[in-house]
Amino acid sequence: MLWAQALLLAAALLVWARTRVPRAHVWLVGFPVLVALGLTAGDEAALLLPNLL
Repeated sequence: MLWAQALLLAAALLVWARTRVPRAHVWLVGFPVLVALGLTAGDEAALLLPNLL
């Protein structure tokens, strides 16, 4: 689950960046990164679940 760790690290970096730069810049850079990592982590987590259908 390295993607989940990357997602957590990216979220922590965005919280840290929020204290340094304006909010609009953090959202502009951070939102696409969090969405991409979230989708990738969710996709990989779904592969680990058993197929129940």
